[in-house]
Amino acid sequence: MVTVGRRNWIAIAIILGVLAMFAGLGLVAKLMLGPVFGTSDPPKNLPATWPTQGGTAVRRDVPMPTGEMVAALPRTTAGQVLCRAIPTQRWPEILGGPVLMEVSLTGGCHVVTATLDVTVDLNGSTTPLVRSEPITISGRSGYAEHSETGATLMLALTGNRPGTWVNPTLNIRLMKDFRDGERDLAGMAKAIAEGVIAATTAPGLSLPQDTESLSGIPPKAVPPTPRFGIVDGAYPMISWQLCTQLAHELGVDIEKTKPSMRGDCQLQGDTFNASADYSETTAGKAEYPDRIAGRPAQFTKNYAQVKLTDDTDQAVRFHAYFVRTDNDDRLHALVEKVLPPLLGR
Repeated sequence: MVTVGRRNWIAIAIILGVLAMFAGLGLVAKLMLGPVFGTSDPPKNLPATWPTQGGTAVRRDVPMPTGEMVAALPRTTAGQVLCRAIPTQRWPEILGGPVLMEVSLTGGCHVVTATLDVTVDLNGSTTPLVRSEPITISGRSGYAEHSETGATLMLALTGNRPGTWVNPTLNIRLMKDFRDGERDLAGMAKAIAEGVIAATTAPGLSLPQDTESLSGIPPKAVPPTPRFGIVDGAYPMISWQLCTQLAHELGVDIEKTKPSMRGDCQLQGDTFNASADYSETTAGKAEYPDRIAGRPAQFTKNYAQVKLTDDTDQAVRFHAYFVRTDNDDRLHALVEKVLPPLLGR
């Protein structure tokens, strides 16, 4: 009997030891993983570090595209436009609290609250989501998918225009912290879509039919965009404005210019060859020892580059060769004439 009692005590001791071990492991796990997963309460504060790595601040003012031009915005401009399409005071109303905004490294608009993470961007994909349902918002067809912790919308902003320079699909993705309460994520996504569509697709020009043509897009005389010119414009609008100004100053019929979907223009006369092209990224890597029309510039033989804004890397480059004249003087005079309208002055 004594031996049996001892065995019982040994068994009880082993069980208690195992339970104590698991309790200890639970405490260690709580201490170690608590900072990772947090408590049961959702976070109450916005991120302390902002913008995120690779993100850039949202600027105060950018022009809103019209017609179908939203599908042909340069990458960094697209993010700025998508963030500014919805008024600053409207974002907290939609998302239910204070927000932080940035333009992501990939050119999307990234918005956060204490518990929500929202991405709005443009791309060329028309593939339906895995568990999606057809939906129409503000006359635009697409697909929607939502769960307790996320919602996604994919809407076609323009007709089918596949191509390297075109991103006709609006994508909106919302995710919420798993500790947050019930939220109408699908309703938030819908409100964002309605705001973006209303701001960026007002009546205006359509995209050229063939956006991948090696021969360019049809010429068109287009006046400067007030206050902005080619800054933060869509690629076709940039090309048409470049051609319009060069043709006017060089005395060439607009129909003889060669604009493209890449934001550039070429033209040729009896005594000259000239071209201009826009860049959204190269200006920050250049040095600008000169100035023209109030902007930093760099002039070399047959070539000029002008930095378009102080807070971005946008630039315009000019190449020109003139027969039987001082090329440097002619190029400088040409840039001095066309640059103010290209800046929206």
